[in-house]
Amino acid sequence: MEGEGIEDGDVLVVKRVFEESDIKNGKLVIAVLPNGKCVVKRIYFEGDKIVLRSSNARFKDLVFGPDEIRIDGIVKGLGWRELV
Repeated sequence: MEGEGIEDGDVLVVKRVFEESDIKNGKLVIAVLPNGKCVVKRIYFEGDKIVLRSSNARFKDLVFGPDEIRIDGIVKGLGWRELV
């Protein structure tokens, strides 16, 4: 993920979200889109909309209503190899 230092094959450490209040503006999150696809983006709350913003300026913001997506976790760390 260009702009965050996340490379192909890296392992993310993610904290599961149980309360909406755990999600703060600008945090890097794991979001499930309406089509079922999971993405890693920064989240911003703008009025009644949720904006998912890529750290790579080449990608457009994704804008949703609060009931259109699910936030599964907040990225807390990054690893470089999978542990077995």
